[in-house]
Amino acid sequence: MSLAMLDRFSFRGFQPSANFEAEASRALAELLSGAPADTSCLGSIEQGPQGFVARVDLYSNDGPFLADAVASTPEEAFARVVTDLRARLAEWHERRAS
Repeated sequence: MSLAMLDRFSFRGFQPSANFEAEASRALAELLSGAPADTSCLGSIEQGPQGFVARVDLYSNDGPFLADAVASTPEEAFARVVTDLRARLAEWHERRAS
């Protein structure tokens, strides 16, 4: 799944490498595969004065799953967001199973 196939994802203030775009695409596809079936995605990574700000919002009928992070590199900021969302989705799966 490419980033273009997701609802919306943007990079602002910098040009990501092709490798990073591919890694981000794979990570988002993985997150969406573990999310509720009706989930849509909105996300961005922006270079700002404090560093890189990454934000990914997953919206579904089961509620939003939102995460953001700031780091010195876009890869690190995005990795923190993915880790946070994986934990939120794992909690959702646990609640759903009980």
